[in-house]
Amino acid sequence: MKPVATLGLTLMLITALSLPAMAWQRPSRPEWRDFRQDRHAARQDYRQERRDDRRAYRHEQRANVRDLRQADNPAERREARQEIRQDRRDYRQDRREDRREFRRERREDVRDLFN
Repeated sequence: MKPVATLGLTLMLITALSLPAMAWQRPSRPEWRDFRQDRHAARQDYRQERRDDRRAYRHEQRANVRDLRQADNPAERREARQEIRQDRRDYRQDRREDRREFRRERREDVRDLFN
């Protein structure tokens, strides 16, 4: 076999054998404990923010429904309904973005822990 091919195959074999060993490196116990504590705190903060957002949204919706009931003519009722719909859309969009951001942070934390 040619020396270049032998060298190439040898390098590929060494790389193929060493990759699983590198992939199986696990974090130490203190690193893992710190990671779990940080993620737990992040989850609690996320849930608290969600509760606060939900409370504010419900308060806002109650005010919108009150405005809808107190509307005197169809134009005011239509405007109140549009505001209710828009607030609902905004709330759902914010909730979706918060979930995506939380997942992204979790993925990055796991990636940082294992790299």
